[in-house]
Amino acid sequence: AKLDEDLPRETKYTIALTSVDAVDSSTLVDSYDVPFTVSGGPKVTGISIPSVKVDPSAQAIISFDQPLSDKQDITKFVSVKGGSAAVSKLSATQVAVQLNGLGRCVPFTVSVGGGLLSKWDIENTDGWSYKSRTICYTTSVIGYSTQGRAIVAYHFGNSGPVTLYTGAIHGNEVSSKYMMDSWIAELEANPSKIGNRRIIVVPSINPDGVAAGSRNNANNVNISRNFPTSNWVKDINDTNGPVKGGGGSKPGSEPETRAIMNLASAYGPRLLVSYHAVGSLVIGDPGGYSAGKASQYAGMVGYRNATGQGGTFDYDITGSFEDWTYANAGIPSMIVELGSYSYHNFAHHRAAMWAMLD
Repeated sequence: AKLDEDLPRETKYTIALTSVDAVDSSTLVDSYDVPFTVSGGPKVTGISIPSVKVDPSAQAIISFDQPLSDKQDITKFVSVKGGSAAVSKLSATQVAVQLNGLGRCVPFTVSVGGGLLSKWDIENTDGWSYKSRTICYTTSVIGYSTQGRAIVAYHFGNSGPVTLYTGAIHGNEVSSKYMMDSWIAELEANPSKIGNRRIIVVPSINPDGVAAGSRNNANNVNISRNFPTSNWVKDINDTNGPVKGGGGSKPGSEPETRAIMNLASAYGPRLLVSYHAVGSLVIGDPGGYSAGKASQYAGMVGYRNATGQGGTFDYDITGSFEDWTYANAGIPSMIVELGSYSYHNFAHHRAAMWAMLD
């Protein structure tokens, strides 16, 4: 069948075959319907960037449902609000939007205006827009492990006091690393709650230990017994009994130790929140600022507040990270001993982690 005139664009129709006679005298029992929609101008089918966590210099690719006309200036139809970008036609059905260093945590909108023509000169009368945001953190490599793995810090916020969160100083305590990973995702999703504060998160101080499932680093040194405190010793008692050389050959002998010491010294955080496992308890500096924060945290998550209590552990604590930050670097510190080596319940800790910023 041939139509006498063109059908209106972007309209739904149905071709109905209601009667037919076959050569063997059989007939069509029911009507056979074929629905269809007359196409319109070019429509966007997708964009290659997510709605958050976009690299400030990313290239966004917009895809269309049909080829675009070569006779139009694509830059007159595609634009970015919230920052600078270069627009170019990538292929018959794709347009590239190259962001020009929008900055960190910047909201922006990619728009396609009406009037865009298809290859067959059919005009799209509807506009399209997509809201997104650039990534809110930067990363820095603060050092490398004994086996050469990068120790990475995640930085949020542009100004204000610093709060430092750390995990996996013991490689077998992966729940602490998972908690830091979830905390990073939480901060990225809620940048407005950070306000005029800075947050640094180091998910894994001991990446070699995490990779090996080992408490100690690749030199069999317990990183959290290797700091230059007044009670440092070379041969330590640990969870598995005496460990010869477990405190390192000397204080600060390990690259992992030096990396986190340099970071803490450079930023002088108002509070260190150091995650370990296991114990379901919180410990702050007796009589110090962190004692109050430890009490608050413990109360919010239902953990025991062991601040100032002796005999908490059945092994010696010497040369520890938290003793060094408090006694040597003047950084208030608190320990959160999670309830499992592997499992973490971030939702249970979320409010308390935010509360440590106040």
